[in-house]
Amino acid sequence: MQFHRMKKLDIIIESAQRERLIEIIKESGATGYTIYGNVDGEGMRESREDIGFDHTHKNVGVFVIGPEGLIMELVQRISEAFPNYAGIVFLGDVQVLRKGLFQKRVLERVVKIFKGKEAP
Repeated sequence: MQFHRMKKLDIIIESAQRERLIEIIKESGATGYTIYGNVDGEGMRESREDIGFDHTHKNVGVFVIGPEGLIMELVQRISEAFPNYAGIVFLGDVQVLRKGLFQKRVLERVVKIFKGKEAP
């Protein structure tokens, strides 16, 4: 069994900005993302837990895994798109078992095979 190094980008942002963030991720060429909703916690802006915020003012978390170049470009695009919104970005190293799942060209070929447009 062999693992491969990748970067993991975690973004916590206001729920109202979720769709714009997903659009940026898709435009970047990332092969996927994971969303975890209703992220609560406390930081410099104090706690958002149990203070009566409606859904649009809660936080959502999203993470993306990919090659370093793609992830660093994504960090740049996110920082430009959301300069005045509450949020935080974490970057870390991860190791994945199936490297090919994080390469766009491989994913596109799998989709073509699945749709019967290309031989396996």
